[in-house]
Amino acid sequence: MAGRAKLYGMTAYWALFAGLAVRQAQFPGLVLDPWPQPYPWRGVFLIWAVLAIETALLYILVRPIAINLPWRRLLAVFGYCISLVMVSALTFVTDMPGHYYVPSMFAALTFLAVGTIVVAKAVWVSWGWLRNRYKGIRPCE
Repeated sequence: MAGRAKLYGMTAYWALFAGLAVRQAQFPGLVLDPWPQPYPWRGVFLIWAVLAIETALLYILVRPIAINLPWRRLLAVFGYCISLVMVSALTFVTDMPGHYYVPSMFAALTFLAVGTIVVAKAVWVSWGWLRNRYKGIRPCE
């Protein structure tokens, strides 16, 4: 049951950005022709496919359902997020249609979420280590 909940969560995460792609596609970017441009459904479907692949890879990396992921797996997910951000930064072009920027938004939000989890886990582990290290020491009276 827990694995199914994670699958639904990843599907909802994909759907959030898929909806954002539909919304952002109404902004055509730099267009020299003054006539209205047709809605870019093919571009939106391509962005949906890219988001589906990125979300599936994220799902595969966090596969074991556990709130407390091992460090190796958590750092692998963090490295994946860093690579997504780097690819987004290297392929960034201005004045493109709005749906082109959705994978960059996906990468940035995923990077921030996983980075927050990494920092929180590091603080939690450090706090537990310090608490156990100085457990028997009493302050001077």
